[in-house]
Amino acid sequence: MAPGKHAPGPRAAPGRPIRRNRTRRIPLEYPEITRRPRAPSVRPRGAWIQIPETDDPDLAALAADLRQLRLDAGNPTLHTLSSATGISRTVLSETFNGRQLPSENTLYRLAKHFDVDPETWLRRRAEALRAASGGADPDREDASERPGGLGRVLSRRVTLGTMALGLGLTAVLAVAGTLAAQRVIEDGWPGGAAAADVAPSPSEEQYADAANGVDPMTTRCREDSVIAASEQRLDGKVQVQMLYSNSCMAAWGRVTRYDEAANGNYVEMRVYPESDPEGDRAQRRRTENVQSLYTPMLMEPDVEARVCGIASVAVDGRSEELGPEICI
Repeated sequence: MAPGKHAPGPRAAPGRPIRRNRTRRIPLEYPEITRRPRAPSVRPRGAWIQIPETDDPDLAALAADLRQLRLDAGNPTLHTLSSATGISRTVLSETFNGRQLPSENTLYRLAKHFDVDPETWLRRRAEALRAASGGADPDREDASERPGGLGRVLSRRVTLGTMALGLGLTAVLAVAGTLAAQRVIEDGWPGGAAAADVAPSPSEEQYADAANGVDPMTTRCREDSVIAASEQRLDGKVQVQMLYSNSCMAAWGRVTRYDEAANGNYVEMRVYPESDPEGDRAQRRRTENVQSLYTPMLMEPDVEARVCGIASVAVDGRSEELGPEICI
């Protein structure tokens, strides 16, 4: 055989395949890995986990009706609801399971999402809160959206100076975050500074700007609102409250009647600076055939200034002023 030539391979007989030597693969030795078996699904879509019992029948009924709203809407997942409403999945779970009384903010957003009247659900919440407090003055508000009971007890009066300190810290953090985000956009974001000129996200578009005369329920101010003052009038048949938003430095009033006499009668409330009760900044709202209403918001950046409110209702066609005024 000539140098550099290889021996010819085997030739197969006509009609027979060529047999070639195959390398035998030897499996490597690996230690045995114990995997945790996945628990089988025990809740088909559309079914519900057993709801824990609660001693509060009003809370249980409210949670059951909220679950029915969710079922009627196709039983969306908590993730879907959280993305659509901006409510955390933890709060949604606590609300649907009846482990906590939902805040007004949570209930308002869910009602809007499910396309039902928010006032009806807010009224039911107020009744549940009133029943849970044994008929006493229900100065409770779940402003932090955290689970654990009916909410934290707030003092009757919130000092605006204390709120201003928190606002100052919030402003410092907001400015620092804005500068950092701008640096990232200019230095590292694809498209440079031009990428900053984009349309706001849907979650940003759904909020109105805070200003005098704006409905607080359409703004972000509702998210950190607290009940700064709350008093009963007409022998406990009407609740008059002043609410305050630290982030917006805005106040507004709310009046709720429990006399079951809303039909054919009106509810009215006015909020105003204590130093200028009849000025242009005063806000007023009057509505008939409702049990509860909010006033438009009043912006008050001066932490030393006081904001007051006074309400009135009609009873059998007769006007009842619910004085004296409440100031914060």
